[in-house]
Amino acid sequence: MTVINDLEIRPVVADDIDALRTDLETKYLLHERLRRIGAGSRGELLVAGRDGQLIGHIYLWEEPADEKALRANLRGVPLIMNLWVDPEYRRQGIGTILMEASERRLRLRGHRRVALGVDTENKEAVRLYQDLAYIRWEHGEIETHRDHFLPTGHFVTTETCAIFVKCLTETARPPRADHHVQAL
Repeated sequence: MTVINDLEIRPVVADDIDALRTDLETKYLLHERLRRIGAGSRGELLVAGRDGQLIGHIYLWEEPADEKALRANLRGVPLIMNLWVDPEYRRQGIGTILMEASERRLRLRGHRRVALGVDTENKEAVRLYQDLAYIRWEHGEIETHRDHFLPTGHFVTTETCAIFVKCLTETARPPRADHHVQAL
């Protein structure tokens, strides 16, 4: 577990997912991510909590990417996925804290780079990733798949995403002055 100011970041347990105030589809997706981890998939689902309330999550995908272009050009590079912060707590730096905690965990596992995909229309997310020193991938946008998990079953759609990559071996940014980091 990591504590940054009063925000606790830790690996998820099954009961956590139902405590998140996300939509039903996201809950099913997170249960599927947790199932994959339990079945031996390399990945980690983290939650962020404050005052006993879970207010965010992020998934670290350490398996080969589903998309052929990513497997070919970013072999062995983990992906950050499913960053979410409860709307009531957005614009308070929680997304940044989750991203930085994820990067730290990946760095400790020996990863030298990390990548993520984002819909270019999601301007706030693009700005966040650029502020965190992610660089737009030189191969352009790609078609990615998006898993949908519903009570009626699983289906996949495609979406066009910009890929952003960050080098994890460069000197890490010092924590912001208002961030007190304590690993527990």
